Amino acid sequence: MSTITNASENSPRALVGIAKYLSRTGKPATLDQLHKKLGLKHSTLNLGLQALCDLGFKIKYRESGLDRQEFLI
Repeated sequence: MSTITNASENSPRALVGIAKYLSRTGKPATLDQLHKKLGLKHSTLNLGLQALCDLGFKIKYRESGLDRQEFLI
């Protein structure tokens, strides 16, 4: 049980770290990439992205073909 708790507690920190990396490098990411990396449901991930906006990150969405949506931070 502690492994699950630790993973869920570290997800917000990991999301902020990924956001900092993407912001610094200018690389895009997809929601699927973050979903796989963090193990979060898409609805939870969307809440996390909204929280990043509330913290001052600027997120830009763009279509990347094949119905995939990328975002830049």
